[in-house]
Amino acid sequence: MRMVLADDEILSLQLMEQVIDWGSIGIEIAGLAKDGMEALALIKNTMPDLLVTDIRMPNMDGMELIRQALLIKPDLRIVIISAYAEFELAREAIRHGAQDYLLKPLDEDVLLTLVQGIRVQWLEQAEWEKEQLKLVRIAEERGMRDRLYAPVLTERESETITDKFRLTVIQAQSNTYNGHMLREQNSAGLSDNLKYSICNSLGAFLVKELLFEHHPGEWIAVVSGKATHEQIRQAAEEALINTGLLVVVGISGERNDLKEMPTAYHEALAAIKKRTTEDAGHIFAYPERGEHNPLIQQAKQFITENFNTDLSLEQICEKVNVSKNYFSTLFKKETGMNVWDFLSEYRMERAKELLVSTYLKNYEIALEIGYENPSYFTKTFKKWVGIGPQEYRVQHGRKA
Repeated sequence: MRMVLADDEILSLQLMEQVIDWGSIGIEIAGLAKDGMEALALIKNTMPDLLVTDIRMPNMDGMELIRQALLIKPDLRIVIISAYAEFELAREAIRHGAQDYLLKPLDEDVLLTLVQGIRVQWLEQAEWEKEQLKLVRIAEERGMRDRLYAPVLTERESETITDKFRLTVIQAQSNTYNGHMLREQNSAGLSDNLKYSICNSLGAFLVKELLFEHHPGEWIAVVSGKATHEQIRQAAEEALINTGLLVVVGISGERNDLKEMPTAYHEALAAIKKRTTEDAGHIFAYPERGEHNPLIQQAKQFITENFNTDLSLEQICEKVNVSKNYFSTLFKKETGMNVWDFLSEYRMERAKELLVSTYLKNYEIALEIGYENPSYFTKTFKKWVGIGPQEYRVQHGRKA
């Protein structure tokens, strides 16, 4: 992982570079910058994974640096350094893309812990992206090469296949079959019997003959978006009956592009994970995209039930049992806003209700909706509503 450090205070910059043996924890210092312009040039030239920057610097301050840097490298992770008096500015920086902030004077242990945590996230993201790329590549390759059992489509039939598709995940359960564990025998029965049955049952719906074994005991079939959940269910049930194997099947929502396979794969898995092994032999469908997505609905419910606490993305993702990167992407795609905007919007709606229905003071309302700093609440309210809390209260029937 490569890191750029930026601070106009030379001693602080040297401290960050030298106080920790970065190489021992897998961090390479890509460069040091004394102002925002130098930092931006370093980012363009070295394309680092992490930027640690002071929020107050000459030539280009930290806020502008964040905006410019994310245009160059959207996945750049950013940590802001600020003085205590700039706390609210640091919070604003987080809203614009920074991951976290550190207060001066810097604490060596806090800095180390924070960077190590970000590196773990970075490694997880890299592994996730590697797996998803592998999934797409395997699908594309197997679609051309693996035709042993799949019915061969005519050229005319291929031309009529829509780009829309659903992903069907078939998993063998860790139960006995003919006296042996399926996974212990490397899914031998599944590899032959189930593949043959799947192709016979789902063949009419397969997109470009995409059927492949993702993991031992887990098969993935890409089926046409024209096929309804019910048609896929019936075909999958037929395959189950023909094999006699104890398996579960998850079906994703409709997707438009083969590059969306990773998302569809997670949807199909989510459909399966919501059930237990007692449901083996059943087929589970994942709802279409939109406001009825159960994972997003569950997350929204958790957020609205805990909106006045110090919520973290880790807590939300732990609740819905998905990774932070996947959840953040899905939430934005399904709702049109990021998680924190959704939380802020909900808090502001609650604040408006309290302003017109109670005589609570600003600082009391701030605490009620999860803000410890009344000034930050006032600033956020004005940003979302367009006017300050007191003005809103007067306009809507309550006087201070």
